Amino acid sequence: MHDLSKADPQPEHPPLLNTSNVKPTTYKTKNGLFSILKDGTVSLDLSAKRRRKFRISADGKTVPSPHQMLVTNAIDGSEKSFAHDELPSKYLSVYKYAYGILNLIKSKTPKATLENMTGRFILMMNEPNPNYQAHFSNGLVLNHTLHSPTVSLLRHGQLDELSLKPADLDRLDPDTREQVRTALRYLDLLSAE
Repeated sequence: MHDLSKADPQPEHPPLLNTSNVKPTTYKTKNGLFSILKDGTVSLDLSAKRRRKFRISADGKTVPSPHQMLVTNAIDGSEKSFAHDELPSKYLSVYKYAYGILNLIKSKTPKATLENMTGRFILMMNEPNPNYQAHFSNGLVLNHTLHSPTVSLLRHGQLDELSLKPADLDRLDPDTREQVRTALRYLDLLSAE
C-alpha cells in the first residue's frame, strides 16, 4: 500500500502570462535569453544549458495554436506543443520562470502615472499586487505593494518600514503623515483606472 501523505503534490499551474502593453525587449539571464518579441510572444532560449527553446504567446496560451506552448529541441529541431493547463511537470518550471521574469519587468514598467506639484506617483504593471511609488518634491519616496499592510519610506537617506495601522501613522511627524495619506489617496485614484 502506498503512503499518499508522502507523495509529491501535483505541481501548480502558474497564472497565464500576459505581455500586453510591454515593449519588445531582450534580457540575458543566468539561464539563457528572455525576449518579448514585437507581437508580444515570449521567447525563452535555454539552449546553452538544456538545449531547449520555448515560445509562449502574448496571452500565455496561443503558440503555435490555441492554448499551446511550443518547445523546440535545439539538437534536432523537433517541436512539441502543449496546452497551458496540460503542461508536463518538466515544463512547468520553465513557464513559471518566464512568468517570473515577465512580472519582474512589469514591476519596473509604469501602468499609470500621475504628476503634479506635490510629486510623481507611479503604479506599476506587475500582477496580482502591483508595486506603487510616490516621489514627493521634497525628496520623500514611498514604496508600497498593493494590499500590503506596510510601506517603506526613504527620507533623508534613511529607509524605514512602516505599518499602515492608524496608530503607527500617528507616530509620524505631521508633514510625513500627510504625505503618506496623500500617496495612498493617489494610489486609490491610479488603481481605479
